[in-house]
Amino acid sequence: MKEGIENSNGLSKDGLHIKMVPNASRTDRNKLTNSLLAIIDDSNLMMIDGKSFEEDIAKNMKLLDFFNYVTAAICFILGAF
Repeated sequence: MKEGIENSNGLSKDGLHIKMVPNASRTDRNKLTNSLLAIIDDSNLMMIDGKSFEEDIAKNMKLLDFFNYVTAAICFILGAF
């Protein structure tokens, strides 16, 4: 077993959480992610930007809510006849 990041006192690491300043832009977070991916040599590495993920989900939920309201209005109108 390799020594270093993967192993610490016989315990392997499952995750690494990095906290950035609260006002970091998406570009700054992407630069950090790309820099870490360039340094760490692991083909099974998966990195998730939680804040960008949350922003994308919020945007998609607004779109889904809009289509839900439109569908509800159409059903209400058709049900009135």
